[in-house]
Amino acid sequence: MQDIKKHKRNDLYYGHFKYAIGLYMPGAYCIRSLNHKQIDYQIGFYNRWSTRNKLTPEQISQLHECCDLLDSMKSSYKIVTNCSGVYVYLSTVEDMLAITDSVLGKEKVLYVNEVDIIYDKNYVYLKNPIHAERAYLKDKIITKEAGQLLLSFLINNSSTLRPNKRLLTCLNSNRVYKGSKYISRSDFIEYSDSKILLFLNLIMPDLVRKTFAIKAK
Repeated sequence: MQDIKKHKRNDLYYGHFKYAIGLYMPGAYCIRSLNHKQIDYQIGFYNRWSTRNKLTPEQISQLHECCDLLDSMKSSYKIVTNCSGVYVYLSTVEDMLAITDSVLGKEKVLYVNEVDIIYDKNYVYLKNPIHAERAYLKDKIITKEAGQLLLSFLINNSSTLRPNKRLLTCLNSNRVYKGSKYISRSDFIEYSDSKILLFLNLIMPDLVRKTFAIKAK
C-alpha cells in the first residue's frame, strides 16, 4: 500500500474529509460524471478532435474501472479532476483502502494524505509572523478613486501593516472594469495595532469580513 503522509491542517478537507488520494489518469476529466455512457461520450469527443495523445484502449478501460471503484464507495466522497489526475477526498479508512489496495490503485496512486489536525481553525498560523492579527476583506466592487484612497493608506502605513500581494497588485493596476476595481474575499491585511481597523472603517466602511489572531507555527 502507498505510504500515508500526515498533512498538518486546521480543518478536514472541504470541512468533511479525512483522506486525500491522487491518481495519475490521462483523460481524468472524462469521469467528472460517474456515468459510463457520459464517459464514453467525453472520450469519443476528445479522441475525435485531439491531434495527439489520443486515449488508448487501456486508458479508456482504466477510466471505466475508476468510475466503478468510486461508485462502490460506502461513505460520502468528493472528486476533483484535471487533464490527467483524479483527486479523491474520503471520509473513512475503509474507502481509502478500497482504492489503494485495488489493482487500479496500486498502479495509479500518486499519494495518500491523511489530515492531522494540529492547528486551531480560529487562528492563522505563519512561520516567523511579523504582525499580530489578519483581517480578511469582503468581496467588494469599488471605484478607482476609492481604490486609490485605500492604496495611499496602505502605503503610508506600510511599516505597521502588510496587505497580500493580490490586493496591492489590484490597487496599483491601471486596469479597471467600467471604472471599478474588485476586492476579493481572499484579500487580507495583517497588522498589530487595532487602530488600523478603525482607520480602515473610516476610509471604506464595511470592508472587513473577519479577523483572526496570528500564531507562529
